[in-house]
Amino acid sequence: MAKIDYKKVTNDYREALRALYGDKIANKSNIYYSGGWIYINIAQKFPDGSIGAVGIADNGRRASKVIEMTQVLLNRVKAKKDKV
Repeated sequence: MAKIDYKKVTNDYREALRALYGDKIANKSNIYYSGGWIYINIAQKFPDGSIGAVGIADNGRRASKVIEMTQVLLNRVKAKKDKV
């Protein structure tokens, strides 16, 4: 079995967020791995204009699921570009 590069998986997810939502959301989102699980807490924009993540990261996900989620985000980016 190939060793999973968790840093690459989390970086790829963050870059997909960046492509879809911009730098501020991507940079302020909490995305990390621990014990074979990846935790994600996507930042949001608040009515006062500030941006940040609320609460704690959700339940952990396996790398394979995060890779799928990254592809979904990238598909949304592509669809958004195709509309223009």
